[in-house]
Amino acid sequence: MFWPQSAGTVYLATGQQYPDALASVPAAGTDNAPLLLTRQGCLPAATAAQLDRLQPQTVVIVGGPAAVSDQALSTPCTAAAPAVPG
Repeated sequence: MFWPQSAGTVYLATGQQYPDALASVPAAGTDNAPLLLTRQGCLPAATAAQLDRLQPQTVVIVGGPAAVSDQALSTPCTAAAPAVPG
């Protein structure tokens, strides 16, 4: 599904380890919310652009800080971005 204008809620899960994203699909579907992918320690430009475009009131972080760190909502991914441990 494509959200052409805005979304009240957005789910944000790591795209580096699929179980969290996969497990959040039913909840996102129930909330009629998009599921966006991020990295553990930084926010990809494409995801940041969608968050800017959708202007959600609520962002549900899936998997806790071990999967998506607190910095990932404010740190853009660059060559110097932190790698995922393990």
